[in-house]
Amino acid sequence: MKRLSEAELEIMMAIWNLGKTATSSEITDMLEDKTWKKTSVLTFLSRLVEKGYLVCKKEGKVNYYTPLVSYEKFTRKESKNVLEKIYHNSLKNFVSALYEGDELKKDEIEELKMYLEQL
Repeated sequence: MKRLSEAELEIMMAIWNLGKTATSSEITDMLEDKTWKKTSVLTFLSRLVEKGYLVCKKEGKVNYYTPLVSYEKFTRKESKNVLEKIYHNSLKNFVSALYEGDELKKDEIEELKMYLEQL
């Protein structure tokens, strides 16, 4: 899976949040807080098609974009990349970095314990 730029990721998040095949107009509407021009969104969509994240089907004058990569598959792959590259595949080092940085709250630690016990 090819890496995504921040802008490409924002567009994919909008599409995943829509939960369906979407037109560029629907995607642009989901990004209403952005000041991107429609042509910029179309450029990002084209790149996402090239990278294999989306398929584009043209019907008349309208392009319909369907994700080829699910949000779950993407997050698993990205999480694995972070774990491998930054924490040398050590989940302990990852959790330790969060804990020592005061990023984990007590209730989150309890949630992790319960999750691990269920495994």
